[in-house]
Amino acid sequence: MTEPHVAWVAEFDPHLPTIDLHGVEYISDALEILEGELYKLVQQKEIRCRVIHGFGTGALAAAVHKTLDAHPLVREWTESENGGSCLVVF
Repeated sequence: MTEPHVAWVAEFDPHLPTIDLHGVEYISDALEILEGELYKLVQQKEIRCRVIHGFGTGALAAAVHKTLDAHPLVREWTESENGGSCLVVF
């Protein structure tokens, strides 16, 4: 498991790869984008990324969190302090 400071430092990394899902109309489309982008980032040898899901009703955030919990490429993830995104460690 990664030490907590690794995720904290990633919050301030301007070069952190980002998957921006907020504004995608359908949750199923957003999860399809998430899946493809996660695989792409791992293939590019990235070790972490930020996933922006936004606030809204919370339905997209819940679906993203559930997907990350079960995803084989995700070692861990933490929700950002503001709640609109999360940091993912591969």
